Amino acid sequence: MKISKYVITVIMALFVVNLSISLAQSVYSGQGIGEVRPVPNARSLGMGGSGIAFRDSLELSTANPALPAAVTHTTVSISGGYQWILVEDNTTSDPRDYAGFDGIAIAIPVYRTWTLSAGIDPFTIARTNWYWSRQYGSEAYEEQFQVSGGISRGLIGIAFSPHKNILLGVGTRILFGTIDQTFTLNFISSLYRDAQYVNRLQSMSMGITGGVVWEFYRNWSVGALYYTKQQGDGSVEFSYLDSDSIRSTESTVEFPATLGVGLSGYLQSRIRVSGDMTWTNWEDSQVVLGNPLPVTDTYRLSVGAEYQPLFGEMEAFYNRLYYRLGFCTENNYLENSSGQSPRTSIITAGLGIPMKESDRRLDVAFYWGIRGNIADFGVKETLFGISLTLETSEKWFVRRR
Repeated sequence: MKISKYVITVIMALFVVNLSISLAQSVYSGQGIGEVRPVPNARSLGMGGSGIAFRDSLELSTANPALPAAVTHTTVSISGGYQWILVEDNTTSDPRDYAGFDGIAIAIPVYRTWTLSAGIDPFTIARTNWYWSRQYGSEAYEEQFQVSGGISRGLIGIAFSPHKNILLGVGTRILFGTIDQTFTLNFISSLYRDAQYVNRLQSMSMGITGGVVWEFYRNWSVGALYYTKQQGDGSVEFSYLDSDSIRSTESTVEFPATLGVGLSGYLQSRIRVSGDMTWTNWEDSQVVLGNPLPVTDTYRLSVGAEYQPLFGEMEAFYNRLYYRLGFCTENNYLENSSGQSPRTSIITAGLGIPMKESDRRLDVAFYWGIRGNIADFGVKETLFGISLTLETSEKWFVRRR
């Protein structure tokens, strides 16, 4: 029995939506505005998160606002993933996991070389649960610190190709969301009253995005992107347990500018390599939630390669797969009291699985990595995860030649 491509797309969408029911995340997702999620696409993740200069007419990528100009058919991309984390300190280890929505995007060719695109994905995830049992004199009590929410990223843009070797794109980035930090004290004795307070950050801001990709020599391309610094109105609410009073403070929320450059090309007809360098200017941003934390600029290096043994639908299945490897390293935007920032380094691998129809592909990426260390930060995290992206091209709109 043949299953319609539309049915498979809907099933994948429901799978991703169900994954949004999440468990505890990294301990770092409970600080600042959460853990930044820079890679929404499994193909890019399988190559270490690179892709700024990765032009492909069969793939919809939000890594660069200019890349949708390469798409020739209406293309939809849906992503989701699972992450397992082992948190270790000097005395204990605590396994945690998370399953969530990683993004949805669409690109629609509208006229000759012009393409409209839109997408939404998590910018940060703030979700963790810390618990302590303490003793003060003869009195025992429990402390709990819970963080939930995050900042979402919406992208709307237009891309075009003024020359066959050049792609250009501009658009807007919308950052919006709510983060709750809840601190609870539970006393064992009835002599003391339980206490709870909640910090809540709500914000929305808009900024401009721009990107370019230039094929300068025989399937070798360079690319660049820039996201402007975003300033918007926000509010921080502070409330107590068993109290009707809520103290709300209006504040200016500033999200950082980002600049990225990339290189991509073919070493041979079947081996493609890619590398990116991205800088995010956190030091000039202002995001207030609870006690201010020192921040630093972040730098991310991503490199990867993709190999496809043979081409054509008549080849054996394993010869039509895309095989990928990659590496990524990046420092966190938060610093400790010594001015040190925990670093995350991951090794990635991936597969591109063509579906029966040539206009659909399932990309799968796996990664393993280390974040921080016990000596400098008191906590070390070991990460393992899987990411899935389903792409399908439809003939709703087809670019005219």
